[in-house]
Amino acid sequence: LQQSWKDLGYSGNDKPLWERFHTASEKAYEPCKAYYAEQDQLKNRMLEQRESLIAELDHYETALDWDSADLKTVQATLDAARETFRSYSPVDAKAHNRSQKAFRAVCDRIYAHIKAEYDRNLEKKKSLVAQAAAASELEDISDAADKIKKIQQDWKAVGMTPRGPDQRLWAELRAHADAVFSRLGEQREARKASIDAVVAEGETLLKAAREAVSSEAGNARALVDEASAGLAGLNLPKSAAQRLNTELSELQKLLRDSAARKEKSLHQASWQNLITALEQAAPEAPSDLPSDVATEWFEASGTSDMSAQELCIHMEILADQDSPSADQEARMAIQVKRLAEGLGKGVTAAEERSELIRQWLQSKDTGEPDRLRFTQALKASL
Repeated sequence: LQQSWKDLGYSGNDKPLWERFHTASEKAYEPCKAYYAEQDQLKNRMLEQRESLIAELDHYETALDWDSADLKTVQATLDAARETFRSYSPVDAKAHNRSQKAFRAVCDRIYAHIKAEYDRNLEKKKSLVAQAAAASELEDISDAADKIKKIQQDWKAVGMTPRGPDQRLWAELRAHADAVFSRLGEQREARKASIDAVVAEGETLLKAAREAVSSEAGNARALVDEASAGLAGLNLPKSAAQRLNTELSELQKLLRDSAARKEKSLHQASWQNLITALEQAAPEAPSDLPSDVATEWFEASGTSDMSAQELCIHMEILADQDSPSADQEARMAIQVKRLAEGLGKGVTAAEERSELIRQWLQSKDTGEPDRLRFTQALKASL
């Protein structure tokens, strides 16, 4: 309105109107005048707070021991100070420019300490990236992988760095690490395939041996021996070697047990053949005899040193079998004599048994009751 009044120009008769207009203008401006006075006070308070904050930061930068400072805490303090400085508003334009310049100056001094640490740490990480690149070119992939793992541990130990450059350097390091671990994976897969082939070869050998042992094939022992030699020549991993050799040992034990059973069966059959022959009045040597009994004993024409009764008692003593009550006195006499002579003078039970059989075959007075008694004691002694 004032500008519009000026635009109308001066007139000699407008003084009363001007005074009236001016009075109304002053009255209308009174609320604005109070508001602007309050704004001036607020701007002054905001400026004082800015100046106080700048003074605090200046003291903080001067007094802090930067050699042992926790730079993460410093960065957090700096970020909080910047946010606080922006909240101290409004401020008069000239005061704003002046205070902002002073604030930036002290912040720059503080950040210079952080940046120096950033630069040092970035150089460390650049060095680690270079080491990773060199490791990725190593021919020994296991050594390369160990170096990469060490580099990654060292990376974690490096102090704070700015986010952007740190992410770019990490991407480079990760690329070199991925290349190494990819090669390591390929090598492991190839080794695993090679090991699996060797293990499969060992399992094939054992499968043939296992089937032969299970079916009691005539070539079972040969196949087990072949499996044993084959496993010894294979470069098996420890776990597979233990498993396959344990199975081989079980097959070998089955063979031994089978052979022992067959031998025992043949042994028992040969003794049964002998016992059947001895039960006869005029025994003839069977085709299969125990190894402790000779065929010529059946053909000998000599005489026994003991009677049939004595031979029966000796066999019963050997079998730890009771003798008839009528022979108790004779048995006691024989036992006393054996004790006096030292229980057979070191002769084994098998040797004593054989000698008793030999003398029995030479004895001429063996009747059927004696033959039955002798053979029963012989069976008990086996």
